[in-house]
Amino acid sequence: MACVISTYAQKSYMPFRVDACLGNIIRKDDRGILVLFEPKYAIFPKLNIGLKCELNLIMLQFDNNDNIRDKGMGSCFVTADYYFINSTFRPFMGSGSGLYQIQTSLTNDNENTFTKNNFGAMFRIGFDVSNFRMAIVYNYTGKNMVNSNLGFYSIIIGGYIGGRKQK
Repeated sequence: MACVISTYAQKSYMPFRVDACLGNIIRKDDRGILVLFEPKYAIFPKLNIGLKCELNLIMLQFDNNDNIRDKGMGSCFVTADYYFINSTFRPFMGSGSGLYQIQTSLTNDNENTFTKNNFGAMFRIGFDVSNFRMAIVYNYTGKNMVNSNLGFYSIIIGGYIGGRKQK
């Protein structure tokens, strides 16, 4: 048992870190940007748990009646990332679940704004190198009153403070 504990201590990372990332939203008809902030804690060297807060702005698009629709989403999730190896290059896979707040506006003769809270999930795969992070993420956001499915992919890049390998 002492051997396992000393091996764990030799390969451990600083347990607390904060990710800050920007991303590109990719949906069937829409494009957008996102900003992500995620504090995390490493409960094991290969497993982080965190709280992801994200703000999405989907670009202005025209619907079938040439009305402008403006969509935005905010989310707050509990997340977990599993790292496959402990080295400078650290590929990972992660998931999370939580709450999306979705807002949609239609501009026509009268302006209608819809806001809905949905339970959702996200799945991601990516890698960390030093303090750089890149991932591909799928977000399942459920449905709102205008669109039948608001799931989307995103590509995120950014960095983090903390979480480096301890010397």
